[in-house]
Amino acid sequence: MPGILELSRDLAREIGLSQEKARIFLRALLEEMALALRRDGRLGLRGFGTFRVRKGSQGTRIIFRPSRRLRASINRSGERPRPPGAPGPEVD
Repeated sequence: MPGILELSRDLAREIGLSQEKARIFLRALLEEMALALRRDGRLGLRGFGTFRVRKGSQGTRIIFRPSRRLRASINRSGERPRPPGAPGPEVD
């Protein structure tokens, strides 16, 4: 399973950033996502999915519901998921 280092390497290669800048960006993005979940209990990323905080008797869980576009992209074997806004057929 890829971690921040692997994702930052791939991101750097994909968009032409240094690996350090890509790592800083990913860490800042993840921190902002965590802050939004703590503050609002919900975070939606169009074309990717929705995260929700659910508090129950066994503790706090984060539930992720992928978008139709992400599910369709994952179901197409051998194809990289397109970022939201990229050209291609719409699934949503």
